[in-house]
Amino acid sequence: MYRLRLRKYLPLLMGLFAFCSFLSLQIGYELINGKPSVAKESQEQSEREKILQALLKENNISTEKPILINFWASWCPPCLKEFPLLVQFHQKYRDQVLVLGINNDSGQDHEKLATQIERKFKLPFQSIRDPKLHWMDQLGLESLPSSLIFYQNRIHWIQEKESNFLDQELLKLVDELLKKL
Repeated sequence: MYRLRLRKYLPLLMGLFAFCSFLSLQIGYELINGKPSVAKESQEQSEREKILQALLKENNISTEKPILINFWASWCPPCLKEFPLLVQFHQKYRDQVLVLGINNDSGQDHEKLATQIERKFKLPFQSIRDPKLHWMDQLGLESLPSSLIFYQNRIHWIQEKESNFLDQELLKLVDELLKKL
């Protein structure tokens, strides 16, 4: 009689055991491999912000207004594809937001390649040369294009893929930052 009751609940117990096993494996995986804690994410964000402050100071760039920083290279098709929208963004916020490019071309002709692209797309903003990927590495950015908005010593937006610089959510964020001026 006792065995009959146990058999009745055996599928339920096995399912519960399988679920708990899966859950514990998932938690263990995240702890070992991946998801940083909130404190770690905050610390990484703070470190990135200090690195950006150093970048801007080293290049004598004022931080009085929001800065949109775009990492790009001449060999990167998504980088080139987003330039027309970045130019339009620059035109829209010309006196209110500083747009700064960081070119990551390397090799002997890196200066020539970057200059050709700047002329081709008539980029109306400054691009700093970073052929050794120093700033990308320091910031922990892993892909091109990457873009971010930095204002009042804080990163307010970051994207490590092609960006639509006229996206309504992004424009709304920029407008909210500008209200703080």
